[in-house]
Amino acid sequence: MSETNEGRVLLVDDERLGRFTLSAWLKASHFEVTAVASPEEAIAALKAETYDAILTDVMMGAVDGFMLRDAVRGFNARIPVVFLTALVHSPTNQLQERIAADPYSAYVAKSARRDILLTPVRQMVRGYRAEREAAELKTALRTELEVAACVQTALLPPEIVFGPQLFGSALS
Repeated sequence: MSETNEGRVLLVDDERLGRFTLSAWLKASHFEVTAVASPEEAIAALKAETYDAILTDVMMGAVDGFMLRDAVRGFNARIPVVFLTALVHSPTNQLQERIAADPYSAYVAKSARRDILLTPVRQMVRGYRAEREAAELKTALRTELEVAACVQTALLPPEIVFGPQLFGSALS
């Protein structure tokens, strides 16, 4: 990762001031940010572009952050989703359980300081990028091994058959 691009983040918040503030914080911390006002806009953006994480408000009207995550999981099972909520510390809600049910999700209190908010975003982006890079390297290695096997097979001398149970090659 370069110092000029920590990753691409899709910010989803129905509150204009929240989008503006969070977008400014993320950009100041070298993230590329696309800010949208609704889960529907987020789905369209995710289908059009590649992102390293989603930072979303939980409470957004008819479609909440959990519904957004569920929709995203239909086509991207591992993109990190960081939830922003003011309700995390309430002992009567089950937000923490719902967030923790997905291994690629985390949460941050809306009232968190900038550095506290950016830490899980940065960690999840780095993990997601590392996972994608490892998968790309594995694919490249598999391709190189297949090519090597083809070359090795092409360089072997042809078999010489002496009978039904006896064969050899020019190397024998």
